[in-house]
Amino acid sequence: MNVFIVTSLIILFDMTMTIVNPAMPTIRNYFDTTVFMMKCSAAFNFLGYTLSVILYGHYADVFGRRKPLIFGIIFYLFGTIICIFSQYDTIFILGRFLQGLGESSGTLVGLTIIKDLYHGNAYTKKLSRMSVFMLIGPAIAPMLGGLIVAYYSWQNIFILLFILGVILLLITFKYLKETKQDPLEKNKSVFSSLKDCIRILKIRSIIPPYIMIFGIYATIFSNVSNMSFLFIDVMKATPIEFAFYTMIYVGAAMIGSFINSFLIERYNRYKLIFLGISMILISSITMMICHYIFALTPLIIEFIWIVESIGAVIMINNANGWILNSLPSRDTAKGVTNIAFLKLFAATIITYITSFIQNGTILPFSYVASFFAILSLMFIIYKFIKK
Repeated sequence: MNVFIVTSLIILFDMTMTIVNPAMPTIRNYFDTTVFMMKCSAAFNFLGYTLSVILYGHYADVFGRRKPLIFGIIFYLFGTIICIFSQYDTIFILGRFLQGLGESSGTLVGLTIIKDLYHGNAYTKKLSRMSVFMLIGPAIAPMLGGLIVAYYSWQNIFILLFILGVILLLITFKYLKETKQDPLEKNKSVFSSLKDCIRILKIRSIIPPYIMIFGIYATIFSNVSNMSFLFIDVMKATPIEFAFYTMIYVGAAMIGSFINSFLIERYNRYKLIFLGISMILISSITMMICHYIFALTPLIIEFIWIVESIGAVIMINNANGWILNSLPSRDTAKGVTNIAFLKLFAATIITYITSFIQNGTILPFSYVASFFAILSLMFIIYKFIKK
């Protein structure tokens, strides 16, 4: 039951990041605001996520896994209510920020619960299989959001999220079992947990996968946060067409999870990380070449991105496994905290930066992906040489 609850919460929280994308131009018009302010709403959602991960990592050790997860869902629901009733863009941004404060509990505490239950390669395989289901939310969310904004008001998107959140809160409260086996660290301060996270970040053997995770999430979120404005505003796709294009990207990620769960039993994680990086780089270079040869359409862009999406999932799952399987069980929560922090810090920074370098073409996204893919490739080649 614990795996089901964790998977469902991650699906909901990941849905929250993508279901609103088709509605962003509509929300911008509703508040009579700028594209920059709408991108700030995404950036502040990521910022809320980023700022809270250390607290959840700390309290998952102090109070166990159950209480921080329930608290996070409540915070998420509070932010969702603010989004529903907001009349100004700044209030909407505040609601998205508070949602982010709650969303991080699902990923951070949830993945810590899974690591409590599974160890070694069993954890990586379980994570790959869970990823298939966790990607269902982001896969259907854009289409669902596009349909809602096409026939109803954008507020109904957040009403749906609120209803689903309440249902999962009740299920979590009744059925989630505590999984922390080590003694609770009730006398530990937040600053002590922060020092532990920094200590783990300094472990040289796992610095490369941390940098890889930062890079790949910078790539993914640069695509996701800007795609609606490029496709809808510049390329004149409808919200429903945009949702369909997004489903192609997320559907490819689901295929990547299947491929990874198959390959993980046959090849070590370093070779799979190399495979994932190579696929991202090939996709980015192909995109840049095609841009200069002919006019790209949303459909062509998405088909080129299929390779990137598959490679990203393979890389993320194995980089996560590299980090967490290198740490003792007492440091699992801190390891997940660092992963979540880097993931959303990358998202926050890159969302803000790309709002300035976006030029109405796909090139800025490809530059970001190529840069981080080459950097990651250097690390993994060094790992092979060292071995």
